[in-house]
Amino acid sequence: MTGTGTGTGTGTGPILRFDLNESPVGPPEAVAQRIAAAAREAHTYPLALTERVLERVAAHFGVDAEEVLISQGIDECVDRLVVHFADMRFVATEPGFNGYWDRLAILKREGFRLRREGSSFTLAPGDLAALQPADFVLLADPDNPTGVVTSARTLADIEGRCGAVLVDRTYADYADEGLAPAPIGPRRFRFHSLSKSFALAGLRVGVLLGPKVAIAALRAQQWFCSTSSLSLVALEAALDHRELFAARSRAVIGERRRLVASLCELGFDARDTQTNFVLVAQAPPSMVVQLRAQGMLVKDMSCCGLPGHVRIGVRTPPDNQALLAQLARLYPRAGRAEWIQASAS
Repeated sequence: MTGTGTGTGTGTGPILRFDLNESPVGPPEAVAQRIAAAAREAHTYPLALTERVLERVAAHFGVDAEEVLISQGIDECVDRLVVHFADMRFVATEPGFNGYWDRLAILKREGFRLRREGSSFTLAPGDLAALQPADFVLLADPDNPTGVVTSARTLADIEGRCGAVLVDRTYADYADEGLAPAPIGPRRFRFHSLSKSFALAGLRVGVLLGPKVAIAALRAQQWFCSTSSLSLVALEAALDHRELFAARSRAVIGERRRLVASLCELGFDARDTQTNFVLVAQAPPSMVVQLRAQGMLVKDMSCCGLPGHVRIGVRTPPDNQALLAQLARLYPRAGRAEWIQASAS
């Protein structure tokens, strides 16, 4: 697994982005060639192509084409669901993915915060008990930013209490623990992203699976030919080469474990996850700023309800090693308490 940094630094060189959880490398050549070839047909509307790719996606996931919506990422899916289920209260976790809350705020919808508690980020029993049939739960599984997965028992509890649920499987390909089954059904939806493990973040393409009547209503909200020819071809090509992407995901899992172990050796409270990122608890307050000065971007997770935590996306082995070298240089002393005190002074 090889790759380069993205962006251009203001001083010494390229910026290494550990903050966006992107794939550290682009699509395989076979996929890139099909995307490039599709550009030659960009003067035509992708009407027949859309139908063909819907059938391909349906076959991949074992559903009917009428149960598939191709979207411009999870943001569009949330928007469509919020508009369609206007009579429901939307629920998301805290700490949790701020993208859900951003969309609810933009659409002027208040929501119920399902709290995660303790170092294991367990969903609060009292909040689970407060769920109602009029609630629509947005659940990232595996979760961002905590990196944990939802047990089959907890998912069944949620589904039994709420009126509708979307299980967001954006990070599923990086989970080395078993994920709870999340079949679609009446008011039961599942989302799959092509941004992370399929290295197509720049094309903003994802797949929503759900019941036919609801999917038809959601499609009716979409614009004419709302998914571009390039995105459709990329989606189809990615599924045709899924074995290549699966091998990449396994490599990322291996790098994630190595990164966690190395961070712990340096004295950081690094938490393994079921995603393509690592979570550092009790991070030195200066970490984000200090690394930015070295051309390395990591994410302060206060924006997701996790103050004191830093999220580090897994990149290529050389990139990850460069990050570890900088951290060892910046924080040479053992003991997190000393780092935190020194950074705060």
